[in-house]
Amino acid sequence: MATSTRELFAGWFPRPVRPLVRVGIHAMLDDAMLAAFGFRPAPRAVRALVAGALRLRGRALRLFPARTRKHFITGRPQRSWPHGYRIAELGPPGLRASVDADDV
Repeated sequence: MATSTRELFAGWFPRPVRPLVRVGIHAMLDDAMLAAFGFRPAPRAVRALVAGALRLRGRALRLFPARTRKHFITGRPQRSWPHGYRIAELGPPGLRASVDADDV
């Protein structure tokens, strides 16, 4: 499951960049998560670079004004669901059926 999720995320990027995305994801996971998922740890230099980049981003975002509206994905039109969707309608058919039965 973890590999599928990582690959889904990596798939959002151009093919030549995907190996870097995978290493970046591994750099953000702690040792316990890496072991649980069976992932190899990222090199120390990459872990330090990613941690530094995230800290720098956080410092930079403090300089911007606070957001006035939320930017959740459910509030935007999506090419996969051009007419919107309900959370209960998402997922594989077998799972949807069990979620719908629980909602009754």
